[in-house]
Amino acid sequence: MRFLLLFLFSTTVLAQEWPSKPIRWLVPFAPGGPADVVARIVAAGLAERTGQPNVVENQAGASGNIAHAAASKSAADGHTLVFVVPAVITNPFYLKTSVDPFRDLAPVIHLDNASMVLIANPAFPPSTFQETLSFIKANPGKVTCGASGALPSVGCESTGIKVKALAVRLLDDQGRGSSMNIVRALEHARSVGAGVCAEIGE
Repeated sequence: MRFLLLFLFSTTVLAQEWPSKPIRWLVPFAPGGPADVVARIVAAGLAERTGQPNVVENQAGASGNIAHAAASKSAADGHTLVFVVPAVITNPFYLKTSVDPFRDLAPVIHLDNASMVLIANPAFPPSTFQETLSFIKANPGKVTCGASGALPSVGCESTGIKVKALAVRLLDDQGRGSSMNIVRALEHARSVGAGVCAEIGE
């Protein structure tokens, strides 16, 4: 995943003075992850600039669909923001969802760039990515990879690890968020975690 987006559900706000009341941020992930951290940093800056409180709510679950649905049902006054990743576009294709991102949400800004990184316990024998691949090939079915989201294999494979071909076990801990998946992965000497490294734009 190379980017994150911020969406606003609003169609009438352009004709009004904004903001006229507190701004509500919906983060579709658990606290402590990169999306949560970025949202809170930007929300704090926006609160300082506008003089209005910015309230961040974590509504994790269903690969983001819970927060997406909550945003789509909010008043179209520009005071509800939802932090999204590309899953907001792909979810309707493989998950049951009532949200049409093109109909129910409106894009506001490209908020940051994100890259997947591979993290391991210090006791994990390999010290480079190539050594990691060699170790996995030499130990089929004995290495675990953890990543957040509805499809953990996507997070692991985005780092270059072919989960099925290399018989990598998945640490499937959906709903806990990327931070908890990384923590669990680091608890074991033969586990790796696929996490997100985010860079906020100027």
